[in-house]
Amino acid sequence: MRLGPRTLRGRLVIIFAVLTVALSGLVAGFVLLRYHSDVNAQLDANLETRLQDVITEVRRAPRPVTGRDLPILPSGEVFAQILDVHQNILAASPRDLLDHPLLGPQDVRSLAPRHTVERPEPPRGDPARLLAESVPVGSQHLVVVVGTSIGPLEAAERQLERAVGITLAILAVLVITAGWVVLGAALRPVRAMVAEAADYSVRRRGGRLSVPGSAELAELARGLNALIERIDESIDHERAFLDDASHELRTPIAIARGELELAALQGGEGLAVDAAVQSALEEIEHLERLAVNLLVLARSRASEPPADRPVDLREVASRAVEAVSRTCRDDVEIVVSGEGTATGDEMALERAVVNIVENAARNAHHRVEVVVQSVNGDTRVEVRDDGPGFPPAVLEQAPGRFVHTSPGGTGLGLAIVDAIAAAHGGHLSLRSVDGAGAEVVLEIPVTR
Repeated sequence: MRLGPRTLRGRLVIIFAVLTVALSGLVAGFVLLRYHSDVNAQLDANLETRLQDVITEVRRAPRPVTGRDLPILPSGEVFAQILDVHQNILAASPRDLLDHPLLGPQDVRSLAPRHTVERPEPPRGDPARLLAESVPVGSQHLVVVVGTSIGPLEAAERQLERAVGITLAILAVLVITAGWVVLGAALRPVRAMVAEAADYSVRRRGGRLSVPGSAELAELARGLNALIERIDESIDHERAFLDDASHELRTPIAIARGELELAALQGGEGLAVDAAVQSALEEIEHLERLAVNLLVLARSRASEPPADRPVDLREVASRAVEAVSRTCRDDVEIVVSGEGTATGDEMALERAVVNIVENAARNAHHRVEVVVQSVNGDTRVEVRDDGPGFPPAVLEQAPGRFVHTSPGGTGLGLAIVDAIAAAHGGHLSLRSVDGAGAEVVLEIPVTR
């Protein structure tokens, strides 16, 4: 099952969309990582400056440093704490930190010369970034910790992520939409060529596709025009051959038939000779029908499309029934009913109906019924007979050429009907009705 789009434009837009989304994701990731890195670098630089200021004040303090709330923090420091190795708080800013050490015992014991950590800020639990360093003062080591709240920065970073996501999503939609429009404009000459090619038909031969301005499409148009020219030449050669074959085949057959009819009239050579002449005459007649049907079939497939003229199919069916009634068996009754019109070539449609009715009359026991009716925008000519019906093998192969539906036929009658139906945009169908003979349906559109 095909899941992707069928058009080149759709496939290109999907590729364009995937690339756009991937590139947007990369850009968003780079922007956010760069922002996070720059913010952290700025925070670390600020903490480093403050830490050095606090360490300077600690080293200036009187020795030994003991007690709490000693004036050893710079006056402008807003988030700092001084601990001894036993986690006793010697000084803190703000005063809320006098009872809440920023580092735990494990942190103090394993403290490297410089240590950066992010953890909740007591007592409120807001996220904070801390920078700590162990400082030797006299005979003891103190731990200096400075920090800054990163809650607002994290909130700002989340807002930036949302803003970047929304912006890039809108940008991706705009870029994809622009790609769809641009591809549509780029492929418009191709659609125009397709429309011209679809409008091309044998009846309007001589036309050529317009050559666009772009080099690639111009090359394609010239190639298609060369192909159309070769098709026109092939059609001309085929028509010339059919015209020549029509004359060359009919002339000798007509002469041979005339000679045999003359011989049959003269007679007097004995019963065996008369029987041979009569048999040869029947074969000549069969050969004549075969040649005529072959030429009709070939011309039907190679001729121009039928004219767009209204045709009264009831009248066509009546004339076809009248023509077949003159040559069919006397015990076969052919009746016509219904009304309907179609668009096309009246003579070709009459030939098609004649072939269908003639085939039904040869196979019928006593009755052939021709019904003309309009169904869903088509006019149907339904021909039913009370004969034995079509053999299964015939239904599988018909309406192919040389598929005989009755003894004495040429095997081309229904093939001609199928070619005429296809030329009119119609359809031919066959079926056998259990216990009621055969049914052939010719469907022709009311308008084309």
